[in-house]
Amino acid sequence: MSLKTIDIESLSKNISSLLSLLIKFENILVKEASVLKTSDIDILIKIINDKQTISQQIEKTFSLLSKSANNTTKDFFSISSFMEKDNFRSLPAKLQETFKKVELITVSCHDKNIANGISVQTLNNFNETFLQLYHGQDPQSKTYTSTGSSSTSSNKSTTLGKA
Repeated sequence: MSLKTIDIESLSKNISSLLSLLIKFENILVKEASVLKTSDIDILIKIINDKQTISQQIEKTFSLLSKSANNTTKDFFSISSFMEKDNFRSLPAKLQETFKKVELITVSCHDKNIANGISVQTLNNFNETFLQLYHGQDPQSKTYTSTGSSSTSSNKSTTLGKA
C-alpha cells in the first residue's frame, strides 16, 4: 500500500466520522451503565435501540474507512496494523492523531461494553435465582444435558406460601 494510492481527504473524512460515532457510542455505554443500576426498563430499551443504530453506523463508516485506506485485500482491516505501516508515518500529523484517538476510544468502548455485558449477566443470574426460589426450586440443583450445558432441574416443589 503506497501513500500515493490513498485519498487523504477521504481517509480524513472517514476517520473523523468514525471518531465522532465512537464518542456517541461511548456516551451511550455510559448511560447504559447508569441505567443498569436502576430499574427503568423503558430508558434501557431506548438506549439499546440507540446502541444498535449507532453500531450499524459505525460498521458502515468503518467499511468506508477501510476502502479509503485502500484495503483491497480480503483480510480484515485493522486500525492498529494500519498505524504500524511506514505509510502511516507519512500522513499529516493531525490525521495520525485522529487515528490514535480512534484507537484509544475503541478500547474504552470495548471495556465499557464488556462491563455492561457482565452487569446484564449478573442481573440475569440474580433474577433466575430469585425465580427458582420463588417456585420452590433449589437454585443449586442443576442437571447437565448430553451436550454438557447445564439446566435447572424441572422438579418443582411449591413450599413457598404453604403452612
